[in-house]
Amino acid sequence: MFSLTHGHLNLLSACPRKFQYLILEQLTTPISIDQQSALDWGQQFHLLIQQQELGLEPTLFSQEDNEFNQCMAALRKAAPELFSPVQDAPRTMELLRSSEHHRSLFFHGYLLTVVYDLLILYPHRAEIIDWKTTLHPREFPSLSKDWQTKLYLFVLAETQQILNPILTADHLRMTYWFVRPRHLSPSPDPHPQSVSIPYNRSLHEQTRRELTALCRQSTEWLNPSLPSMSYSTLPQVNVTSGLCSTCCFAIRRQRTAFSDTPVIPNLGETESLSISDIPEVILDEGAIDR
Repeated sequence: MFSLTHGHLNLLSACPRKFQYLILEQLTTPISIDQQSALDWGQQFHLLIQQQELGLEPTLFSQEDNEFNQCMAALRKAAPELFSPVQDAPRTMELLRSSEHHRSLFFHGYLLTVVYDLLILYPHRAEIIDWKTTLHPREFPSLSKDWQTKLYLFVLAETQQILNPILTADHLRMTYWFVRPRHLSPSPDPHPQSVSIPYNRSLHEQTRRELTALCRQSTEWLNPSLPSMSYSTLPQVNVTSGLCSTCCFAIRRQRTAFSDTPVIPNLGETESLSISDIPEVILDEGAIDR
């Protein structure tokens, strides 16, 4: 059974050929020192948050410890309700508070898999918290269309209907918190920012339709027994989409040119990988991309 994550769905929706290269063929390209530094910082930040949720003594990270402390202090100031003591009134209402919470849902022959940075369930509502350490916070329209938002809320709504029918799609929300260290931020004093996305039954059914269509199309693409298509030749996005200019496989596909620029020959995957192409790191075994 093929497991689909939000990263897979974003790739399949944008460019199935890129999904073929990154997921099926496991092709990679070099990343810059700055990109690696950003990935390392993000992984350590997620680990620090997870340790705090588990009540463990946070692990120290060499010379960046002070910066982590500053970021955590800023986040606590911006969202004190997320870090209040267990005995406080809001916390006593929690039915479940789980860090790195895994859920799966069997859907049209695929296993939809999600990992919530933090999931909080109350008697009549639920909230997904996702920590982001990207350079620039994303706006509501972009986040609401991203498959991470749609898949995370869809899976929660479907699974909670089994565990607690009271919590319908109308009672769910997903909040992204953007946290960035000073040395990787364009702002000298970056403050944590949040974007909350409410959910409802209409959005849930819309996501169901989109998922159904994408799963059925993917079954055609990924089934080599079908004469019409083999996964070795998944379709690629139209060059007019504008996605090719930032794709790490543009040279491989000879798509680095536009109307007035000569096509660059296929020299292999030598350009740097965009930070948006790199999946977030899951911090436990059996991980999937985030």
